[in-house]
Amino acid sequence: LTTHTIIDPGRIHILTVHKHTVQTHFINIYLGPTYTTDITKEVLRCIANFLMHHPGNAIMLGDFTFVPLDEARFDLITTTDNHQATAVPTFFDNLFHDYTEISQPSYTRKQIRDGKISTLSRIDRIYTNRPAVELLDLHPHNADT
Repeated sequence: LTTHTIIDPGRIHILTVHKHTVQTHFINIYLGPTYTTDITKEVLRCIANFLMHHPGNAIMLGDFTFVPLDEARFDLITTTDNHQATAVPTFFDNLFHDYTEISQPSYTRKQIRDGKISTLSRIDRIYTNRPAVELLDLHPHNADT
């Protein structure tokens, strides 16, 4: 049995798979670039609220639009790291403090300016609420193709 929950049509969807007494939630995220900081925080609150009221395994993946708190966007023109405002990454880290990223080191987004790649960032990510120790045993990996 599966259920589909829509947080924001076309952007945030949760597919829940019910198997015996266990639920697994797949949260597909696209935090649009037009979202303000307040809207982004509200959407993240809605996801956290859903997960709080529906315990189970969770895999949250997609386009987060912001880079992780401890990372930066890389500017190819100036060859410097550009650190963005920290309000949303800090909020995310505090809200989902018990989530682990299934990391891949490659940049997932290339920004084009004047027909040339100008900026690289890692905004597409996967997180899970499974314990890090369990993930190490499973050897998960992902790659950007």
